[in-house]
Amino acid sequence: ENAGRCFAEFSALTRIWGSDRVTIDGLDHLLASRATGRARICMFMHLANWEVVGPTLIELGEGGLQIYQPLQNRARFWLAERVRKRYVDHLVATGPGSARRILKELSGGGGLSIAVDESIEGEVYAPSLGRKPHMDGNLARVVRLARRTDALVFIAYAERLRGARFRVHVQPPLPIDFGALRDDEVD
Repeated sequence: ENAGRCFAEFSALTRIWGSDRVTIDGLDHLLASRATGRARICMFMHLANWEVVGPTLIELGEGGLQIYQPLQNRARFWLAERVRKRYVDHLVATGPGSARRILKELSGGGGLSIAVDESIEGEVYAPSLGRKPHMDGNLARVVRLARRTDALVFIAYAERLRGARFRVHVQPPLPIDFGALRDDEVD
């Protein structure tokens, strides 16, 4: 039901973004993280309408990049690209050259948004649900990027309130002690 609503809301996203239909909880966490001058990595999940998280952070001045995977269906791809054109400068498609662009952004103290719930070729990588984490999934990539660029890592997610109204929650940065991790646990 939620996935169907998200696709139906795609045509109205430009009206939803930046409107009173999206409120934010935890803005103080975002502002405090930004005030440190360190790079920031936002982990988000495909909850409620996930398409409101990145643009909401951008509207709040967060900027940075957001990783996305182009849709395989040509009609859906065309629609998604048309709706997202407002933020096209912030989007990074997975593929060659994306890592270089992301590292440059983070090394300059910028931000990155990345989905951490993922399924690859039918196997659920995250959440791990008690299984050993995959070292080649997005969660591991976040840790490696944060370690390399001294980035703060935080979680943001959208909650559907009623109808096409959402609350974006921004959590405080996660306390990651990179010194306690062995190289083989990260690399």
